[in-house]
Amino acid sequence: LMIRRRPRSTLDRSSAASDVYKRQILVINILLRCIFTANFIGFMSKGIVIKNGLSINIKGVADKELKKVPLPNKLALILEDFHLIMPKLLVKEGDTVKRGQPIFYSKSNENIKFVSPSHGKIEKIVRGERRRILEITISTDKNDYAIKHKIPVLEKIKRENIIDILLESGCWPFIKQRPFDIIADPLQNPKSIFISCFDSAPLSVDFEFILKDQIELFKYGLKILEKITPGNLNIGVNKNQEFLIKELDDFNKNIFSGPHPSGNVGVQIHHIDPINIGESVWIIRPEDVCIIGNLFLEGEFIPTRTLAVSGPPINNPKYFRTVIGAKLQSILNQIDFKNGIPVSYTHLTLPTSDLV
Repeated sequence: LMIRRRPRSTLDRSSAASDVYKRQILVINILLRCIFTANFIGFMSKGIVIKNGLSINIKGVADKELKKVPLPNKLALILEDFHLIMPKLLVKEGDTVKRGQPIFYSKSNENIKFVSPSHGKIEKIVRGERRRILEITISTDKNDYAIKHKIPVLEKIKRENIIDILLESGCWPFIKQRPFDIIADPLQNPKSIFISCFDSAPLSVDFEFILKDQIELFKYGLKILEKITPGNLNIGVNKNQEFLIKELDDFNKNIFSGPHPSGNVGVQIHHIDPINIGESVWIIRPEDVCIIGNLFLEGEFIPTRTLAVSGPPINNPKYFRTVIGAKLQSILNQIDFKNGIPVSYTHLTLPTSDLV
């Protein structure tokens, strides 16, 4: 038996045509949205809002005033600042060392070297129980001799060359690995590299202020790091950092807003490129990127560090720029503390922190 369908009326045909037209418009809108969203994310920046958290306002934020501290008479390397590193000494007391000359290396990986932050003489090697090395003190010299490195042209440099130069120059310990926040393994290939350009914690430093006079070094360092993980360099900035947002227009930046801990690099990793089992990412601080940029531009290791001395007990909170390994006492002597407030601090030297 054949059942004939009754012929559609003109009204039915027009209604069907209208439905097809609506579906076509919907598909076109979806495609256009996907295309423009991809272009927006790829060439502009991602906006991420952190809703959970708390920002606490505390008096004593450092003024936008930077004071350069002269080279101290003594510098020190505190071994407990380098987690899980078993050192093997390359020098002895009385030896003269240049800035950037290796002082010790890691027993687990001989290529990871730790260098002198200044030209001078090894004054003392402090040991603890079982002859464990606790501290290496260096008396500085006015003659600022440094180790020079041969740096290839940026366009011709390869990933392997960059890693070798970072290891040899002493810049590799600046790169940390997540999880565990340890010095990165140069034999591993990370899924991405993260740099947080703002700190949302109370009394934290203003990295935008610190980077303003080093922005070219910072951008050159970013170009070097891009060659290690092409397309996977993630920079976190705050929505109020207009200077950095404009200057980093050619890089993959992610704009964050919201309370603390929005500036925490771990939070940024979670929202942008979470770590799965067996994976790792590398992180590096903004000013250390400047040191790397300076290394590949000038061929020298110049370990400067800018820190903020701030808090309610201080009458003149400000920023200081000195050398890694400098005694904190040389900086605190220049601070005007309120009467009757005792001064105490935990670290005797300045390793990689930027807040006192």
